[in-house]
Amino acid sequence: MTTRLVLWAPNGAGPHYSGPGMSAFRLLSKLQPSDELEVTLAHGFAAQETSPTFSSQELVAPINGSAVSQIDFIWRGRRWLSRHRGRFDVFYGLQAFDFTVLPAEIAEKIGIPAIVKVVQHKSDLADKSGWRSWLGRAKARREKVARLSGIVAISDAIRQELISYRVPERKIACIPNGVDTDRFRPPATSMERQNLRAELGLPGDMTILFVGAILPRKQPHLLVQALAELRSAGTDAHLILAGPVKDKRYGDAIRSSAQELGIGHLITWTGFVRDMEPWYKAADIFALPSSNEGMPNALLEAMASGLPSVITPIPGSIDLVRDGEEGIFTDGTLPSVAGALSQYIRSPQLLAAHGAAARARALRHFSARSILERHIALYRRVSAGGDAAES
Repeated sequence: MTTRLVLWAPNGAGPHYSGPGMSAFRLLSKLQPSDELEVTLAHGFAAQETSPTFSSQELVAPINGSAVSQIDFIWRGRRWLSRHRGRFDVFYGLQAFDFTVLPAEIAEKIGIPAIVKVVQHKSDLADKSGWRSWLGRAKARREKVARLSGIVAISDAIRQELISYRVPERKIACIPNGVDTDRFRPPATSMERQNLRAELGLPGDMTILFVGAILPRKQPHLLVQALAELRSAGTDAHLILAGPVKDKRYGDAIRSSAQELGIGHLITWTGFVRDMEPWYKAADIFALPSSNEGMPNALLEAMASGLPSVITPIPGSIDLVRDGEEGIFTDGTLPSVAGALSQYIRSPQLLAAHGAAARARALRHFSARSILERHIALYRRVSAGGDAAES
């Protein structure tokens, strides 16, 4: 029997959208007819692309980032769900903010079991500082989330956070993000890597890849400074910063720093990249020294592409990579980051071993198809009145 799912994605869902929407789309793109899952996308993204992945797509109300548009989306969303109560067996919402949690609450009231995915540790449901704490919205969301039929935690740290908020363990399904291991894979030969570098306009030096928005919390400035440290020690490497500059002041400061350090020519800024596969294949090392993440899709893609990683041991990342096996953990300081990169550059054997182990771990634990199957099983359990937690 077909399960009818409404995917509640306020910011849309597509192959190149923001994290949660991209993750959901990529998983659902692996659907097969035998899965018997029919998905309706309900969203607030006016530029949402049409995709055959969804049986239907419906713009509930456009969200433009303003508080007024979010309130309108919530109000219209609750009415939209009430009008369509007979169409769905399960509600699955992305992110535990008001624009998802309040519609999820209505879904439960009209008889549609609701699940919400929490994607960031100590963010979606955590108390806010300053004047926002007076509103008590986070506390109210926690109480509402605890009454839903299910919550997906993408990392163990998020699961423990939910338990600390007194969310019943039977309602928590700990399911990580997945990665398309067919799409993201290592180059077949070293010659393919070299050819890709030439096509992308990259030099033949050891290549370090950062993927993500250029923001202070992702700390790409540490990689620029580490590049200078490596060069002063007599080691040449090239750094790719692949992602849009979301904080212009921070991005400008990095560029200025690189010029002052005399390494501007060793850095490639790509901006937004629609198809990242060639860039992963062209690189030798993946580096993401973030101070905070949910579960980085870029890290999963790098693992599937056979890249060892230099990362900070933060929630989400530590669920993916084991220190000294698929990557090297750093403490987020310049000496630590530069030292980890230097270990790989000095030891091609270590680099190759960790890269192969990363690919194997992605195949074994995080393939998109296996993660999709766990989600489908969750939808069926919850729609049948069972617990969300996997037995």
